[in-house]
Amino acid sequence: MILAGRATRRLVQRLLMSACVVAGAVAQMDCRAAAVTVEFPDFPLGAVIVDLGQSLTINAETQNDGGKGVTWSCSGGACTTLTTTPHWAAFHASGITGEAIVTATSVQQPSVRATVTVTVNLNLVPDMKCELLVPHPGSSV
Repeated sequence: MILAGRATRRLVQRLLMSACVVAGAVAQMDCRAAAVTVEFPDFPLGAVIVDLGQSLTINAETQNDGGKGVTWSCSGGACTTLTTTPHWAAFHASGITGEAIVTATSVQQPSVRATVTVTVNLNLVPDMKCELLVPHPGSSV
């Protein structure tokens, strides 16, 4: 009986030690949820320049948001109506020159957002059209 008592005591001690090791490991783990992020992979510097009349697609890449994506807004003098989905927005520079700030806001966590500044310039080099000059009969060129 004494041997059985010692064996039981050792087993209980080992189980308690194991439980303490597991509890310590769990206590040191970071149990917080991963942070939600929004980024523009095509515009890592947060800025882009387009000419008046050009279109631009802005892709938003989100992490840890359950696939919910973003909502879009635009502010500034050069803003136009955006065509949007939860993952991209189409900006058409059809208004005036200047700046537009396009913002993607996380649906999952609205305090998380990213912005890209779109500078709309006047197209200083218009499309050139070359015509072949053909002299008319009887004219001197």
